[in-house]
Amino acid sequence: TREDHRLHTTKRIGLNLFNLLSGPTVIRQAENSEGVVEAKRLALRMAVLAQVHVSRRQFSDALRLYDRSDRLARIERKLADITVTRQENDAQSVMERISAQTSALTAEMRRYQSYAQVHAALGRMQTTIGRDPVLPPGNERKAAVGVAPVATPVAP
Repeated sequence: TREDHRLHTTKRIGLNLFNLLSGPTVIRQAENSEGVVEAKRLALRMAVLAQVHVSRRQFSDALRLYDRSDRLARIERKLADITVTRQENDAQSVMERISAQTSALTAEMRRYQSYAQVHAALGRMQTTIGRDPVLPPGNERKAAVGVAPVATPVAP
């Protein structure tokens, strides 16, 4: 009927008027929401970048420690060999030989431990950048010093 039509039209006009008056507020809320989303994206990018930087530094430090441990192990091994030679010539006691060989073994164990740290740091770095941390057989040292590609990307 006619009354129903007028009532319906009045409701529509009232709703349209309400939407018109609340429009600027809705637009501001949408713009603020968009700004929050962009800030979250930026924060996520910064967090990922920081994580990559930290993992790269850890890898560098582990590699430097490995090189130092490797040099020390070689020096200790040479000293142990010299001690054995001197003992064979009766110039040194058995205790000194045992002490030198123990030092050489300790240095070698440190080298292996630092080598494991290099691989752990490399794995963390590759995981951070989204690469598969599994290396092809035989490329471990080359990958550690950056000579060869470190891994192949994971296929989806």
